[in-house]
Amino acid sequence: MDIHPDHRGHGYDDELLAYGEQVAVRDGRNLVGLGVWEIPYLTEFAQRNGYEQKSVDICRLQELGEVEWDTAEKLHEESAQAAGDYELLHITDVVPDDLMDGMVALTAFINDAPKDDLEMEDDVYSPERIRAYENAQRAQARTIRRVVARHRSTGDLAGHTTIAVEQERPQFGHQHDTAVAGDHRGHRLGALLKTGMLLWLRTEEPALRQVITWNAESNSHMIGINEQLGYRIVGRGLGFQKKVG
Repeated sequence: MDIHPDHRGHGYDDELLAYGEQVAVRDGRNLVGLGVWEIPYLTEFAQRNGYEQKSVDICRLQELGEVEWDTAEKLHEESAQAAGDYELLHITDVVPDDLMDGMVALTAFINDAPKDDLEMEDDVYSPERIRAYENAQRAQARTIRRVVARHRSTGDLAGHTTIAVEQERPQFGHQHDTAVAGDHRGHRLGALLKTGMLLWLRTEEPALRQVITWNAESNSHMIGINEQLGYRIVGRGLGFQKKVG
């Protein structure tokens, strides 16, 4: 939601939010979410409209020019030793048809990420949804880089991480999902995937300078990996929800 500076202070933000709630009720929904930066006037806006805080997310930024590559390479080597039963696949833009069923199952494990007190249904994934995501990124002129961990003996897809790089501004990248399948946790796949992605990007996206990511403040495992790779906090986001209808 954006209000032109010349028209702020007249309650238009409240009216727009109320209209959105009406649309949600019309479409059969009874719960509305609102995400804002942790800024006093935005939190006051949410609370004024009856929203209750349910989660805290942290926005972090990685400056590739400040990455300690020796540390990243060492972490990659250590995690590769711990995950010796797995190999890494590098996929650009489109998931191959022969991997699609495995990617559908793997992507659903993002539902295990911490949600704090948010009331949320699990996301449901399908081949059509993954293709729609790929098409949406293409329409935004973004290149999708995926690193996928595959179990050597079974061929199961065990984990993945995805970054979308802007083509018109190739210095900017956006971290999307990172997830490890439940049966394959405990082998340092998270560190293997994140460092594998970083080392791949160094080669394939030489213009890339910054990657932005969001994590629930309670997601200590992923935050620990990100901090080892030089991510630093740039802001906090608050998740609010409200019963409607």
